[in-house]
Amino acid sequence: FQLAGRPQVMKYYAQGDFDNMFRLMYNNGKYCAFLLLCPIIPICFFIDGLLELWLTEVPEYTADFLKLSILYIFFRSLDEPLTVAIHAVGKMKLPNLTSATLNMMILPFAYVIYMLGGSPLWGAALLAMFVPLCTMINFGILYKYINFPWKTYIKNVFFPVVRIAVLASILPTILYFINPNTIWTSLLFPVISGINVCIIVFCFGLSKTMQKKILKSIKQKFLKNNQI
Repeated sequence: FQLAGRPQVMKYYAQGDFDNMFRLMYNNGKYCAFLLLCPIIPICFFIDGLLELWLTEVPEYTADFLKLSILYIFFRSLDEPLTVAIHAVGKMKLPNLTSATLNMMILPFAYVIYMLGGSPLWGAALLAMFVPLCTMINFGILYKYINFPWKTYIKNVFFPVVRIAVLASILPTILYFINPNTIWTSLLFPVISGINVCIIVFCFGLSKTMQKKILKSIKQKFLKNNQI
């Protein structure tokens, strides 16, 4: 999804069209995060039941590793537009001295924790936790080079995503606590939760214009299939 927007970000930067560049970055980060919420929320709530159906005997830490992995992917979706913009600017010395160095520190940190008897989950946890730190560094780098409005990015991307995530987690939370742990509920509840996330994203996360575009696209495809 975000790879499709990368060339356009580069083009806007080359043209000096920063308003459209920033707007595209906001949309890339927000809509990619919305898309990821659709599978992430059901997985986080119901991964244990799904793994039991799939593997029968679930290895220790499997569910936790999966949750940390998708958390990392989610954080990266919010940071990726910033990384693309930094590549568009092309001045990589400062990013390599900051974000790249910070990422390299994950390995020695994890090594020390493991030597001290820490949980195997720490490696994946550090990977996820370091992404927000890199995001803050990327904010500073872009502000330095192109006066990037990082506060607007937080307002237009982070806040809407958090709001949707909270709203979309209400129903899965209720289902989680009433889950009778049967085969049917292990399959049905994640599906219901995924549909719930899609509805909330559509109703509360998208603008009226975007909603109309999506409905129009669905209607056109439906009519086309009927004609076939």
